[in-house]
Formats: sequence, structure tokens, C-alpha cells
Amino acid sequence: MPAPKPISKDTLKALYWGETLSVREVAERLGRPTENVRLWMKRQGVPRRSSADGTRLAERKGLINHHRPTGSENPRWKGGIYTRPDGYVLKHCPEHPRAGIRGYVLQHVLVWEKSHGRPVPEGWLVHHLNGIKDDNREENLAAIPRKLHSTTTLLRICRERIRKLEGKIRRLQATKRLL
Repeated sequence: MPAPKPISKDTLKALYWGETLSVREVAERLGRPTENVRLWMKRQGVPRRSSADGTRLAERKGLINHHRPTGSENPRWKGGIYTRPDGYVLKHCPEHPRAGIRGYVLQHVLVWEKSHGRPVPEGWLVHHLNGIKDDNREENLAAIPRKLHSTTTLLRICRERIRKLEGKIRRLQATKRLL
């Protein structure tokens, strides 16, 4: 059996790099075994694509699909709400100006903005009055300037909130006595 005819470097480069064929496709085109083409590419010094480049090329050709569904298309979708390890709740709202790279916004910011009908002013924070990070009720949220986000300011806000709640309790108790 005669030895296989060598494959020129120009032919290999033209097919592999020029036509962006895979090693298998080059082998099919030349009527040679895939291992034979790999060996000749190595002997002729024709560099191979990285595996990432090969994968991208295969995706472009439609041979493989690595598309991972995102958002509501993803089977692990939980309605666009998740709780960070530090206890804050985030909601998927990619069009919001405060949205992060993945499109999530702190839920308490969204609640405050909805209840006040305007965005949180620049340089302000929305604070949980009771200190519970996932208690995002309107009455538990206060927007304050970042520079005033200190213990003294928070104590004043909390005292004011306590006075309002105590007044509400007294009114409810008075109503209960009337019934």
C-alpha cells in the first residue's frame, strides 16, 4: 500500500483558516482520515484554533447551541425577585436607572419610589426604620441624605415613627372600646 500523499501547508491553511473548516471537515474535503489531517497540520506548523474559538465557530455554523435562556425563559426563574446573602431583597427591573449590571434593583427603593411618585433623590438612601432588611412596607421606609445616615439622624426618625405608631395604637384602642 503506497504512503499517503503529503498535504501542503498552503492547502491546510486555506481550508482550516481561510474557509474556517474544522479538522474533520478538512479531512472530509480531502478524503483523508481526521487523524491524518491533524498529523499533517502539526508537521506543517499550521496552528490550531483554541477550544473557545472552535466552539464560537461551531455556534456560528449552527452546529451547537450554547444559548442559555435568561429571565422568564430560564427554568430557574423565580419571578425576578431574590434575596442577597446580606438580607436585602432585589427585583428584576432592567430599565430602572439604579439597576445593576444584571438588571436588579433594591426592592425597598422601588417601593419608596412608587409610594412617593418620584425617584429617590441623587445622594439619598432608603432606610428600613425597624432595621429589618426584607421588611419593605411603605411605612417602614424613609429616604434620607447619605451624609445624614448617622445614628443621631436615624434615632430622630425612629422616635418620630414611634410617636406616629403610638398615636395610631391609641386611636385603635379608643375605637375598640366604643364597639
